[in-house]
Amino acid sequence: MSHLSRPDLWERISGYDFPTVDGGVSFVDLLRRDTKFTQSLAEDAIDEYRRFAYLTQVADRPLVPSPRVDKVWHLHLTLTRDYWDRFCGETLGRRLHHAPGQGAYYEHPDYAVTLALYRKEFGFSPPYDHWPTSARKAPDTIFLACALLTLLLGFIAKEPVAIYIAAALGAVYGLSFWVQLPFVRVSGGRFVHESDGSSCSSCGGD
Repeated sequence: MSHLSRPDLWERISGYDFPTVDGGVSFVDLLRRDTKFTQSLAEDAIDEYRRFAYLTQVADRPLVPSPRVDKVWHLHLTLTRDYWDRFCGETLGRRLHHAPGQGAYYEHPDYAVTLALYRKEFGFSPPYDHWPTSARKAPDTIFLACALLTLLLGFIAKEPVAIYIAAALGAVYGLSFWVQLPFVRVSGGRFVHESDGSSCSSCGGD
């Protein structure tokens, strides 16, 4: 990755082995148990956590993680010996503190800084599923609109097949609220993503 300003640091972070706990339970399985993520979603979220950790070390100001990344960070923080001694002490070379924030994460100015730095360092845009923004329209809302339109046309044309299709689309839309799909949920009149919208930020240490 020629874009990286500290390739040596990224090599250490990308090669970092997360610990196993409770008689051999992997970090991925531990994350899945706590979040109900799928296997691939958990693995991808951990990769994005690695990238966020790297960014905190090359940034000149606090950064704000996405909700998914923050869930991985929270879990890692509970493994105190591994987090502080191995990850911060040996891999990062300094302490990485977690600081709670106020307001929606996507409205925090440092969240935009985080995304911009991500693009600069890694040479591609952060995957929206893991780094949502309020600027993008909610795909599940569009999905619901298509379902309602199909249902309306089915009733007008008295076509049972269209009604069945609309019902199926509506069922998938409803399911997206209960399983870990990369959809943005509608809550309180605003778009949020698997979170109550609160922000957290990084804070460097010694």
